[in-house]
Amino acid sequence: MSNKRTLKNFLIRPRNQLTFSIFLFTGLTLLFSLFTIINLNGLRRAILGLGSGYQLPVEALESIDHGFLITITASIFLCGVSIVAAALMGMSVTNRLFGPLVPIRNLIAQLKSGNYAARGSLRKNDEFQELMTELNELAESLQKNQKT
Repeated sequence: MSNKRTLKNFLIRPRNQLTFSIFLFTGLTLLFSLFTIINLNGLRRAILGLGSGYQLPVEALESIDHGFLITITASIFLCGVSIVAAALMGMSVTNRLFGPLVPIRNLIAQLKSGNYAARGSLRKNDEFQELMTELNELAESLQKNQKT
């Protein structure tokens, strides 16, 4: 029961959901790519077996084999590119969504410790810009109230 509760708590947090989604997407991409490569190799062997059974010329069999090897190599390359792209996009999205939380948490920690002169700032187009503005206003209000 404890493991179910831990997994449930893990998946409730947005950052964990995003991380889980990225790993799931990357893993599914890898599995799909491997499945495709295995099937292409099986198809290659089947066609080469049929070709030799029908006594096709060796040049034709070599040409078929070469075409399949190029396709398999391209599939492996695209698999690698898609996994790297998924990881980079995931890191970018995670940084964009959760990067602003670091200065917000730092400001809150300073306010909790009694440093009401503390102010925070975010990048120009961050999603939490309004929240940081409100926290700065709160800090200013607390600082004024402390002086009186």
